[in-house]
Amino acid sequence: MVSSSGSTDGGDIFALGGNASATGNGTFDASVIVTTAPTGYISTTQYYGFTACAKAGTSSWKLTNTTMAVTPWTLYAGTLSVSSDGNLGVASGDLTFHGVTLENTAAFCTARAICRMKTSDLS
Repeated sequence: MVSSSGSTDGGDIFALGGNASATGNGTFDASVIVTTAPTGYISTTQYYGFTACAKAGTSSWKLTNTTMAVTPWTLYAGTLSVSSDGNLGVASGDLTFHGVTLENTAAFCTARAICRMKTSDLS
């Protein structure tokens, strides 16, 4: 999937969402967010050109693997689970909380800017 607006009008946002239910939780492979546009047909899913990433809805999502893309994340609702800083992309991408839970399943350090806008849990 290629974002067609780029930075026009603030760019497109890649969002993980949904409401908590038996089917409302998921796992997302961060390595499919790529830094260069696909040049033709590829047989694997790739996401390119998004200016930001978001977690919305009451669901829980687990990020796996790493991406070399700059992916500023804004967490609006639910739970986002990570096991490494690389799950969130390059450390120059900010991490902003709006009353959500960021669950780290392994210890790691980060140099990224973190902003806590409302009551949020870090577990």
